[in-house]
Amino acid sequence: MTDMGEVEAAPGIVLQILSVREGWTATSVASHDTGLEVRMSIVGDERRFALVLPRPAVGEDQPWLYMHPQDLEDWAAMLGTWIDEEVLTGAAQWAKLTVEGKLHYFHPAPWGFRKA
Repeated sequence: MTDMGEVEAAPGIVLQILSVREGWTATSVASHDTGLEVRMSIVGDERRFALVLPRPAVGEDQPWLYMHPQDLEDWAAMLGTWIDEEVLTGAAQWAKLTVEGKLHYFHPAPWGFRKA
């Protein structure tokens, strides 16, 4: 997959892939100026969480990629695995959070080593 622009154009497909997870549920995925926003609920935590992913098309760090994705589904599957790890280890709840209204945005850790 050489053009990650399709990630930004197809948030519905990303939501579909992220909607069946253990420990958390993606409630919406939307593309906007700053990137792709994934909103989620975490089992056992009444707060609502969100994560803004950098826009893949501009080549910013994509810390969840452990290999080059072949297509949109592959990209979203790797993202789902990464969020699973963030949620199931508790990192999403204790990581750096920015609270905006009722949403708690957690921020991707910079230890990833792949770019879009």
